[in-house]
This record gives sequence, structure tokens and C-alpha cells, in this order.
Amino acid sequence: MASRYVESNVLVMILSSFCFYFIVPWFSRKLTSHFESYQKLPSKLQTEWHNRNVLTVHSTIVTVLSIYVALTDTDGFRNAIWAESQMAEMVLSILLGYIYSDIVYLLQSSPSQTDAYWGSMLHHIVVVIIYSCCTFWGCYTHLTIVRTIAEVSTPFVNMRWILDACKMKDSKLFMYNGIFMTLTFFGGRILLMPYAYVRLYQLRNTKDFQKLGKVAYTILLGIFVDGLNIYWFARIMRGLIKYIKINTTRKD
Repeated sequence: MASRYVESNVLVMILSSFCFYFIVPWFSRKLTSHFESYQKLPSKLQTEWHNRNVLTVHSTIVTVLSIYVALTDTDGFRNAIWAESQMAEMVLSILLGYIYSDIVYLLQSSPSQTDAYWGSMLHHIVVVIIYSCCTFWGCYTHLTIVRTIAEVSTPFVNMRWILDACKMKDSKLFMYNGIFMTLTFFGGRILLMPYAYVRLYQLRNTKDFQKLGKVAYTILLGIFVDGLNIYWFARIMRGLIKYIKINTTRKD
């Protein structure tokens, strides 16, 4: 069962890839390269700086659109597996376009030039497999849109990296950003996690679920990603608690 919007989805992916590979990086260099903190960074970190800015733009766009679709797509809520939504598939195509552009960048660089190179590549491969099922077969769109809200924490993760690179770990901005990063990571990645699995469990014996065939095995990849989310959230919590303790001790 193929999506009715495959051609438009492919077009959106191509435009998204072009924008995130050429246009957004150009704006990042144009708008932020004159910062004194940026100019003091080694070339590797300057490259990472712009990559973080591109990811922040992408995650902000995708989060806002995902929340809008999740709140307004009533058909998708009723039929969590096969409901057709052009808007939802467009959002997922934008995300796929960014992933493809970042894969090209990774292939052009090397593990020594990019932070978490192999982890990023593995993550991208998993996302391509899962999201391609939605954009080409038209399945899981509602559930995938809900899980895409996880991108709400990404701007704060990137801001943490930038503040750290600018030697601002002792600033109040760093502390407040860490709190928001923890809250959004929990809300977007941990709190919404059970929702998808409960819906799938409720639908496991329906004809709609049986139509998935081998595509249903992509759920296993989702479990892998969620395992990583739990691991990273545990690390975030440990880091936040450690940071608060250190700063409390300094005040005393």
C-alpha cells in the first residue's frame, strides 16, 4: 500500500536537502562567523558550530509543525497506522531531507573531523528506514509525528554545546538552558514514549496492523532508538544534579 503523496514527498525531500545543505549553512556563516567566541575556536569546532546551527533550525521547524499536525490531525489520531495526511508526510519529508543532507556531509568528512561520527551515521540510517516507511507507504504517520516532537529538546542541546565552546559553563544562561534541556528532553522523548507502544499494542490484532507485513519490524528499530533516549536522559540527569551540587557548594 503506497502513499498517495509519494511524488510531492520526494519533491519536499529534495528541497529540504538543498536548503539544509546549502542555504542554512550559508546563513549560519553569514550571521555568526563574526562572533569573537567563534573566531577563537579551532577549525574543527567552527565546523561543528555551523552544523549545530543548521540542526537547530531544522529541529525548530520540524517541532513546531509536528505539534501542529499532532493537535489538528483528527483522522490520524483515530487511525494511528494507515490514516493518510499530506501535512504529516510533508513534515516527515522535511526531516528526511535534512537527514540525507547530513549523511552527505558525514560522507565528505571523517570521524576525526566530526563529533560522534559513527553514532550520527547509525542514527541517520535508522531514521531513514523508519521515516521512509511513512513517506513512501503512508503508514505510522500519526505515531511518527508524535515521536518527532522529540526534536523540541534539540535546540537546547545545541545551545549547551555552543555555551560550553564559548567558555560560559559558569553562567546563569548555561544553567537555565540545562534545565530547559532536561525538561524538554523528558517531555518530548521520555514522556511521549509509552504513547506509541500503547497504541500499537491496542492495534496489534487488527487488520490494519496485519497489512503492515514486514514493515511492522521497524518497531524494533524504534525500540533501539528509545533505549538510547533513556540512556542519554539518565546522563543528562546525572550531569544536571552534579552541576547543581557544584554550584550550591560554591555559594556555601
